[in-house]
Amino acid sequence: MLYILHQSQDLEQVEKEIIPLLEGKEFTLKSYSQEIDIDNSKDQVIITYLGDKDLVDFLPKAAKNKWNIALLPHPELDFTRKGLGIEGTLKDNIE
Repeated sequence: MLYILHQSQDLEQVEKEIIPLLEGKEFTLKSYSQEIDIDNSKDQVIITYLGDKDLVDFLPKAAKNKWNIALLPHPELDFTRKGLGIEGTLKDNIE
């Protein structure tokens, strides 16, 4: 299962810019909150479209649950983008 985890205020941008890049793929949109209901199967991947503030909270949960994650560039992803070398456009990162 593929999940797209996003900030609630980014839903319109996710629908406009990210979903078209996932054509033909089955996914579930998840708005980020403190409580996340995500399947713990080995086949799941969580694509995050989150800023640094939310990643500080999310990444320890992901590590604890051994979730497979991928980070997309987000306008508020400053420190993480530099630290992990996330570059390019949304399209570049999804391909």
